[in-house]
Amino acid sequence: MLGGRPDATRADFDALAGLAAQVEDLRMMFELMMADHDDAQGPGHWKVLIERTFDRISQPHGYAADDLRAVAVPMLVLVGDRDPFCTVEEGAGLYRALPAGELAVLPNTGHLIDPAAVRVTVDFLRRHADRP
Repeated sequence: MLGGRPDATRADFDALAGLAAQVEDLRMMFELMMADHDDAQGPGHWKVLIERTFDRISQPHGYAADDLRAVAVPMLVLVGDRDPFCTVEEGAGLYRALPAGELAVLPNTGHLIDPAAVRVTVDFLRRHADRP
């Protein structure tokens, strides 16, 4: 997606702009990303984020869901019921692998971070802020 073709080796910003022009949710996400990251880190910083994201999503992670069994701290698995990148079933599988996991499924929600996702995350962090 970020490279514009299956054999891409780096982010392609022109391809990304073309895709965002066709997909309203993607366009809104990138506009928000540009505003947030450029305001905080300086003009053009959103491109650094995209380059790092390309590397992260186009290469093997080096760990599997079973590795999560070793995570002893509370962890939130947050998924939208309409997320095209992570299904509810996949999120539930990750949750089940976590000894101290929590699962939140947001209704009528895709992959984008929206105010409901922020509220659930903040609630999770507040409930676990006092833990060592």
